[in-house]
Amino acid sequence: MKILDILAPGKNPPDEINAVIEIPKGSSIKYEIDAESGAVFVDRKLFTAMVYPLVLFVKQEPALAMMMSLYVTLGIFLLLAAPNPVANRSLIAFTAWSSFAHAALMAVQASLNFIPRRELVGVVVFILIGVALIVLAPAKPVERVSAAVV
Repeated sequence: MKILDILAPGKNPPDEINAVIEIPKGSSIKYEIDAESGAVFVDRKLFTAMVYPLVLFVKQEPALAMMMSLYVTLGIFLLLAAPNPVANRSLIAFTAWSSFAHAALMAVQASLNFIPRRELVGVVVFILIGVALIVLAPAKPVERVSAAVV
């Protein structure tokens, strides 16, 4: 017996209905129910929660919104790359080195009083992100060449 076969319409349709919720509250994972077997499986990760902070920043600080849009996009690609990090080493390296570049620029800006000194916390955060990505990045695969025996 499948869950969709036994799910009653509800106590008082259309005002009260029963439903199968495929996205649990607070989750970014969408589940799907296979109609044929009744099995529940992970369908995909949802990234819409990452867009909400951008809406707040656009109104307050357009330059910050631009930077956040870049980092949100980069974050999405990193999440997509996570299942196969060896194949995505260049993306991981780009993220690490861009974090270092961002930290260096922020440090210079803070030292020249272009931005408040409290922004130096961001420098530390970007350096930590860069170091973590480099330390956790997979090693380059070693290609083994076998000699032919004649």
